Amino acid sequence: MNDINGSRLSRRLTQLGQIGFMPGEGTTRLPYTPVYDEGRAYVQQCMEQAGLQTSVDAVGNLVGTLPGKGKTICIGSHIDTVPGGGIYDGTYGVLAGIECVQRLRELGYQNRHPIQVVAFTEEEGNVIGGTFGSKAFTGGEIDGAMRPNLALHGLTMEEVNACRRDLTQYQCYLELHIEQGGLLEAEGEYCRHRALPYDGFRLCQSCRQHPHASAG
Repeated sequence: MNDINGSRLSRRLTQLGQIGFMPGEGTTRLPYTPVYDEGRAYVQQCMEQAGLQTSVDAVGNLVGTLPGKGKTICIGSHIDTVPGGGIYDGTYGVLAGIECVQRLRELGYQNRHPIQVVAFTEEEGNVIGGTFGSKAFTGGEIDGAMRPNLALHGLTMEEVNACRRDLTQYQCYLELHIEQGGLLEAEGEYCRHRALPYDGFRLCQSCRQHPHASAG
């Protein structure tokens, strides 16, 4: 069987989701806080278990690399949350990327291209500004509204610019993403503790008590 290890992925999603979780509210992991650092350390550990070489850049993006030759295949998303957010938004793309790499290695696959899994920081925009981590990574514009917030977290534009990658050395970027919301539950289609990830805003009673109920 060449399938991913679904139970391992589910367990990691659950464990990361518990970092910053408050019953009845959801999960809150804002960048540049101790709880965010704890979550990033957990994801870094998962990357290293998968055989990835890890590093954290100056703004806090976590990068796991499986060496190879030629242009890089990049997989990623973010691990920060909105206040009272869900356990899948962003984190699913990061942990699923790690799982793919780990499973390929377990199957003896020898990659030709380098493979990177990236956990971008501050994508939700609650601290510095929206998609800040990926903008630093890709050389995107850091607009005037973001700049005053940099100093509040000990960052400079020189450090931001140092995070820029040479995009000509990338083959492609892949992101598996769940944008969580309460629409289906509100319409009475599904109960989140049976079928859907909770989003921290519209929770059934079971999901309010058990952050991992939908991840099993």
